[in-house]
Amino acid sequence: METQSAMNSSVRYGLFCLAIAAAIGYVARDFLLALSWGALLAISLYPLHQMLRSKIGLPAWLSVTAISTGMMALVILPLTFLAIQIIAEIPAGRLLFWTIQDHGITLPASLTGHTSLWSHVSPVLQKWGLASPEQPAHLSVPDHIAARIAPVIQDRHTDLIHMALSAGKHTTHLIEQALFTFIGFVSFLAAGSRLTQQIKAVSEALIGANGPEHVMQMGRAIRGTVTGIVLIGIIQGLLISIALVIWHCPHPALFTAAIIAAGLIPFCAPVAVAAAVLTTLVAVGSAPAIAILAWGMAVISISDHVIKPRLVGHSTSLGFLSSMVAILGGMKTMGLIGIFIGPALFALGASIWNEFTDTSRNGNIVE
Repeated sequence: METQSAMNSSVRYGLFCLAIAAAIGYVARDFLLALSWGALLAISLYPLHQMLRSKIGLPAWLSVTAISTGMMALVILPLTFLAIQIIAEIPAGRLLFWTIQDHGITLPASLTGHTSLWSHVSPVLQKWGLASPEQPAHLSVPDHIAARIAPVIQDRHTDLIHMALSAGKHTTHLIEQALFTFIGFVSFLAAGSRLTQQIKAVSEALIGANGPEHVMQMGRAIRGTVTGIVLIGIIQGLLISIALVIWHCPHPALFTAAIIAAGLIPFCAPVAVAAAVLTTLVAVGSAPAIAILAWGMAVISISDHVIKPRLVGHSTSLGFLSSMVAILGGMKTMGLIGIFIGPALFALGASIWNEFTDTSRNGNIVE
């Protein structure tokens, strides 16, 4: 009777905890994504925090301040530079839009003259509405894009006010999310040691003696994914920017930022490189465009097919196929944050699988 009563009490307590957790999640639902990003950043930079404290001897508050200041500099300075570049390019962009809308652009013969290449490019341009079957080499602005851009280009005040209000609403939401991401990052990083011990204790109580190792494996997977995707994506963009500058691609800073941003999503960097190549082809010529294309695809191929899978796979103990499924599947199901959560979940699954199949821990498994 006492055993049954204790079991019922445990069930009620478990249901009560689940209800409290669900209520907390419901109240904080608008900030869960931002706090998740903050937690991912804190997990990724926690080893740096430990190194600054143990090897350099910085106090905890000074280490957190230094890392947070560096993070702000890495985010705010590039975004400020990018915003300045965009504002400076607005007059030229408006003039280009008017020119394309009124007269269009005829593609150079260096592109249309290559029959095998043009036979693949021309149908794509027509499908996107950039060219017509009657004039396949003459580019124009599609009607649906012109309808969206025209209010800004032609200074329609009513439409501009509506767009400004809508943009202000979205900007406010982004600022709010960014603020909570940063606050969460600082809070999680400052409480890293205490949170680590608490998570280990809870995982051991819920899962067993191997619970802390499973949790640590997830942390290693997140750090490896951040290194393999974010850091390599930045280096990849900077390397490609060398070719953009050497071969006089118009607006190299903007295209570099676009390539870095696209590099965070697997297999999307070639789209940004293709845009830079097409712009160079129209503005400079075919030889520089081919050079940028060759260098860009070489850098992307090496990073996407050699460096990234090894970094992610090594940290998560996953093979190439599992790493790609984890990254792409996580992105499709959870968005951008799934790129980092997917490998962590797969790493946890692999750790549990290895525990079950380890003959040293399971004597009933026969080789």
